Amino acid sequence: SGDRFTLYVTSQDPHNIQILLAQEVFAMPAERIRVITPDVGGGFGMKYFLYAEYCLVLWAAKVLGRPVKWTSDRSEAFVSDTHGRDHVTRIEAALDAGHKLQAVRVHVTANMGAYYSNIGPYVPTHESVAIQTTVYDVPAIHTRVTGVFTNTAPTDAYRGAGRPETNYMMERLLDGCATETGVDRAEIRRINLVPAAAMPYTNACGETYDSGDFIGNVDQACQIAEWHTIEARRAAAKAQGKLRGIGLSYYIDNCAGPNLGGEEVWFRFEDNNTVAMLVGTLSHGQGHETSYAQVASERLGIDFEAVTLVQGDTADGPAGAGTGGSRSMLVGGMAVRRAADDAIEKGQRPRVRCSRLRSAISNTGTGLIGWPGPTAALVSLSSPRRFAIVPAQRLAAAAYSRRKRRPIPMVATSARLKSIAILGGSRS
Repeated sequence: SGDRFTLYVTSQDPHNIQILLAQEVFAMPAERIRVITPDVGGGFGMKYFLYAEYCLVLWAAKVLGRPVKWTSDRSEAFVSDTHGRDHVTRIEAALDAGHKLQAVRVHVTANMGAYYSNIGPYVPTHESVAIQTTVYDVPAIHTRVTGVFTNTAPTDAYRGAGRPETNYMMERLLDGCATETGVDRAEIRRINLVPAAAMPYTNACGETYDSGDFIGNVDQACQIAEWHTIEARRAAAKAQGKLRGIGLSYYIDNCAGPNLGGEEVWFRFEDNNTVAMLVGTLSHGQGHETSYAQVASERLGIDFEAVTLVQGDTADGPAGAGTGGSRSMLVGGMAVRRAADDAIEKGQRPRVRCSRLRSAISNTGTGLIGWPGPTAALVSLSSPRRFAIVPAQRLAAAAYSRRKRRPIPMVATSARLKSIAILGGSRS
């Protein structure tokens, strides 16, 4: 309506779509575009992105002056949505007399599709290169990536985004080195794996691994799989007219999508004795409504059933980087914990102050936290790890912003991961 848009879309990050629509397409303030993501049954990367149809339905709605709906069918999605990796890779290695890797040279030709997708060029470059040597101690590496346009659908982040390709490449290299040298595939890996004693270890690409017992993992896997008996089992299978094989590979990942940014978490204490937990991540099958609530319940000392998850609406909740790159519990979960701890720490202070309030709360006593809103209320911190919601007896006038959808909080804190605990009333 007017100069505002509301888009309902199945995505992994409504905030990202809002920003791209505002900055790159319609050249308008982001707050004038509301993106709402309802329940989504899976995404795996391909629902992270802004597709042309999202722009077109908004444009059509503006031209026609009425809501417009578009639905992609499965056949269309197969041929037009972003696809995963499509590489031709050449890799060379130099080994010393003891079969130890000394240098690796890589040239990747990466198919970008007929045109660039949102972060298509980023996937075979930065996402792959950071852990290019994977779990192996390679002193020197040179990587060159050539992106090419073809007549296919565009490629972008999907199911691992660069890291599966890198791991596959190094494992194929080690298998090739084993074949060339005649050394057992497991043994040549042991020779080249980063030892546990070297941790923390910084690879040739500048990425630091804080811990890991890679050799111990390979030894355990070989023991469980009875690696050294494979030739006897292969011969027995051949006698029965069957073929038997065995493979070995190691996978490592730099999780949490560090380049996607931090996360914010808000707590909103409702007047029905529940706590709304507003997050910037987006659960599309991961079960954040369970895992986040478990963290909040434990830290705040409230019942698990009293915590509800609020997500997927850019107009109601904190900005975030959505869900992808195995980041939700590592970044979002930590934000939940720190926001809860921050709220408790603030609540334990004899008096809560905020420079943005016109006046402080009356009769705060010890551990009482108040907030403005349609229903005035106070939170009583009756013990270091227990919240109870009680009716407000007195609440001084508080500043309230009519220009923004959220009330100015009386308690707000920003932690390292941009975790923010806000005790605020319901939206007006």
